[in-house]
Amino acid sequence: MSAALCDDMGLGKTIQTLSVLQEEIYKQQIKMDGKSPFSLIVVPSSLTEHWHYEIQRFCDRSIIRPYVFSSAQNRVQNWNPDRFNLIIISYLMLSKHIDQFKENKYLFLILDEAHLLKNPKAKIYKAVKEIPAQHKIALTGTPIQVIYLISIE
Repeated sequence: MSAALCDDMGLGKTIQTLSVLQEEIYKQQIKMDGKSPFSLIVVPSSLTEHWHYEIQRFCDRSIIRPYVFSSAQNRVQNWNPDRFNLIIISYLMLSKHIDQFKENKYLFLILDEAHLLKNPKAKIYKAVKEIPAQHKIALTGTPIQVIYLISIE
C-alpha cells in the first residue's frame, strides 16, 4: 500500500499517521508472537525530535518503541531490535547511511515533508527509493509535488 496524506500544517497528519502505524504494528505483533516489525520515519532534521515527542505523547510504548538516529555516532549496528522497532531519521542522515538501511525490509516507510523529494535525480530521492517497505506513506502540505513518490516501490 502506498498513500499520500496531503493537508495544511496543524491538521493532524502526524497523529493520523501514528494511529495507523500503531494499529498495524499491533496486528503484526499478534501474528509474530510478540515480535515487532521494523518501520522507518524519514523527516527533515528539524523534525526528528518532534516526531519522537509526539510518539511519546500519543502512542502506546509497548507497541511503538522509537529510536532517533540523529548523528554519525548512531549506527544501525548499535540499534537493539529488542528495545526499538521504529527508527526516526533525517533525510540527510538516511542519504549518508543508506547502505545500513537498504538491507532491511520495513513494515512502514513514512516520509514527512515529502515535497522535499520532488527531484527524482536528487541523491535523497534515490536513497528513499532504495528502502524496501510493505507500506509507504508520503506526508506533505504541498500535494502537487509528491506525485512521483506514490510510484516508489
